[in-house]
Amino acid sequence: MKYVTLQGSWRALFFGTFRRQPSSKNYRYKYVASKIKKLVLDTHTKGLTNAKSELMVIRCDRQLFTSSIHKLREVILKDISGPPEACIKILQTGRTLRRDWGPTGVLSWQNIAPIFAHPLNPICATEGGDPSFEYRNTLRLSSKDDREELLHVRWADLTYSNSCRGVGVTKEKFSGLGKDVEFVNPANGNLLRVYQVDEVPEGCDAIALFPAYVPSQRRYFTGLELCAALIRQSPCTREEQSKLEAHISSSLKNQNDTAVTPVAEHPLDETCFVTLKQLMDATNKCKPLWSSGRDKDKTCPGDVIRCSLVSEKVDFSQLVEEYCKHYILFSLVSQALRMSRTVDQSASYESHKLEFSPMDTFVWQELQRINEIAPPTTVSELIGYKKQIDEFLELLSSYYFSIVSEMKASSRTYFRDGINVPRAVPVLRVLLEVVCNCKGFKIFYPNLSLYATKVLPEMPKLGEAKETVVANEEANLTLGSKVLAMFKHIAQFENMMFYDKFSIATGLEIEPITSLKSWKIVIVSKSPLPVEIERALLFSSRVYTQCVRDLEHATLLQHATCEARRMIDEDTFMFLYRLQRPPKVDREQLANAIIEKLDEASKTYHT
Repeated sequence: MKYVTLQGSWRALFFGTFRRQPSSKNYRYKYVASKIKKLVLDTHTKGLTNAKSELMVIRCDRQLFTSSIHKLREVILKDISGPPEACIKILQTGRTLRRDWGPTGVLSWQNIAPIFAHPLNPICATEGGDPSFEYRNTLRLSSKDDREELLHVRWADLTYSNSCRGVGVTKEKFSGLGKDVEFVNPANGNLLRVYQVDEVPEGCDAIALFPAYVPSQRRYFTGLELCAALIRQSPCTREEQSKLEAHISSSLKNQNDTAVTPVAEHPLDETCFVTLKQLMDATNKCKPLWSSGRDKDKTCPGDVIRCSLVSEKVDFSQLVEEYCKHYILFSLVSQALRMSRTVDQSASYESHKLEFSPMDTFVWQELQRINEIAPPTTVSELIGYKKQIDEFLELLSSYYFSIVSEMKASSRTYFRDGINVPRAVPVLRVLLEVVCNCKGFKIFYPNLSLYATKVLPEMPKLGEAKETVVANEEANLTLGSKVLAMFKHIAQFENMMFYDKFSIATGLEIEPITSLKSWKIVIVSKSPLPVEIERALLFSSRVYTQCVRDLEHATLLQHATCEARRMIDEDTFMFLYRLQRPPKVDREQLANAIIEKLDEASKTYHT
């Protein structure tokens, strides 16, 4: 049997989450994963038909499927910074690609498209194709007699310079130049007439006219001149582009372009995958983790691939780790969905009447801190930002454990508490705020974020009740942080009691090392914990858990062995004990020992 090795705390947090998964398959990861992918593909397909969508053109010398990890990071970075209504279009620029072959499809589109938040056009463009046309530079042009000069002419991508048919200027500029003035196209030496246009871009003297690519510019041309202007010329050669580069006065940073940190600053380990294809092929080993036998599509969720690509290491262990994180975040979404369907939606709960626990308060504050971080603009920033989101997700896994524990501890009143606001309401408010409004989750988990917005209800934002949620006392936040750390350590203790393994053949294997009755968790808190928090901690694990003020007050430890201990703060400690039965004594030996004691006592009495 082959197993996947996963080190670190994510292993414990994942299996802790897995053991607390709902019994209904409708809320389980495998059952919903295929539905999420279908939702994403349907949404992308619909987005591609949106006439208002802008194009984010990605230049690529090969298919994305065989592109390098560095190239995929560049695409993801552009995907993050793109406008909401936009589509990704791949422009093939490889020398081996021939224009007369026509457009080609994106290889393995159904598997690659879910990696991105924006729809990926399934048809690639080629050099000289309409979809790649953009105004990207400002050029300096001179008239044929060198008497006139335009210092700032908005110009398209240099590739299309042979198709420029004129220069557009404002009415005032046109009057100053005169109708007989002609400027020289630096690429091919062709003369460009001056046309009066309605407006030119701000900060520019003129705009180059490309009627073959910009339909709105065709109205400036008539007759045979228009017929000639509609013919698209061949792309500029490297030599012609060099001539143009000498006339560039400034390069425009397109609103959809993103600076990418040089590849040299992000070297990949020898064990890392080099191309997207290698990464996708590796996912075939782990199909049982996210798909069942009935699923026709067993490809890895797009969010898992996306997060793997923007991690510092892009290897097999990282792939499995990203699956664990995705599972944990899905569990939070699933928990919010179940609670939203159980909470009485007809009841009106005003924000100022909700009572938020220290755990709620601390999570909400951390969400505000995370959302204040500036979006990444380079690959280095992207990788660093992901580490911060991972830390927040680690905190949320503990919050998930606390929610499940509270539901068990207060099963009768958690969703309905008479005239009082049930505990589920403030928890649901926090959960919805986290899974729907965390900016980092939208960046790294666009598929899951889309699913959350589709299935979860809208509730008043916590920002409307900021005074209620954010405690004035630092002690409340400190307590929330401490309690969540305790839930995390309980999950880590559990990981020591089970044979938790990722099996390539069967998926997951979870078996206790020994009977759970042979274990005990002891929480020593010198300062008393709130009653409801202490009760939730007792219900956090299937293992017998006891809270005491002093370790001497703990029971059943006479023959126990301490397997692990954790210090939460100077007043709080946690211990994991392995209980052992007292050694068995032979009855005959016990009887003889008693008789000997009685004889000794009798002799002493008579003397």
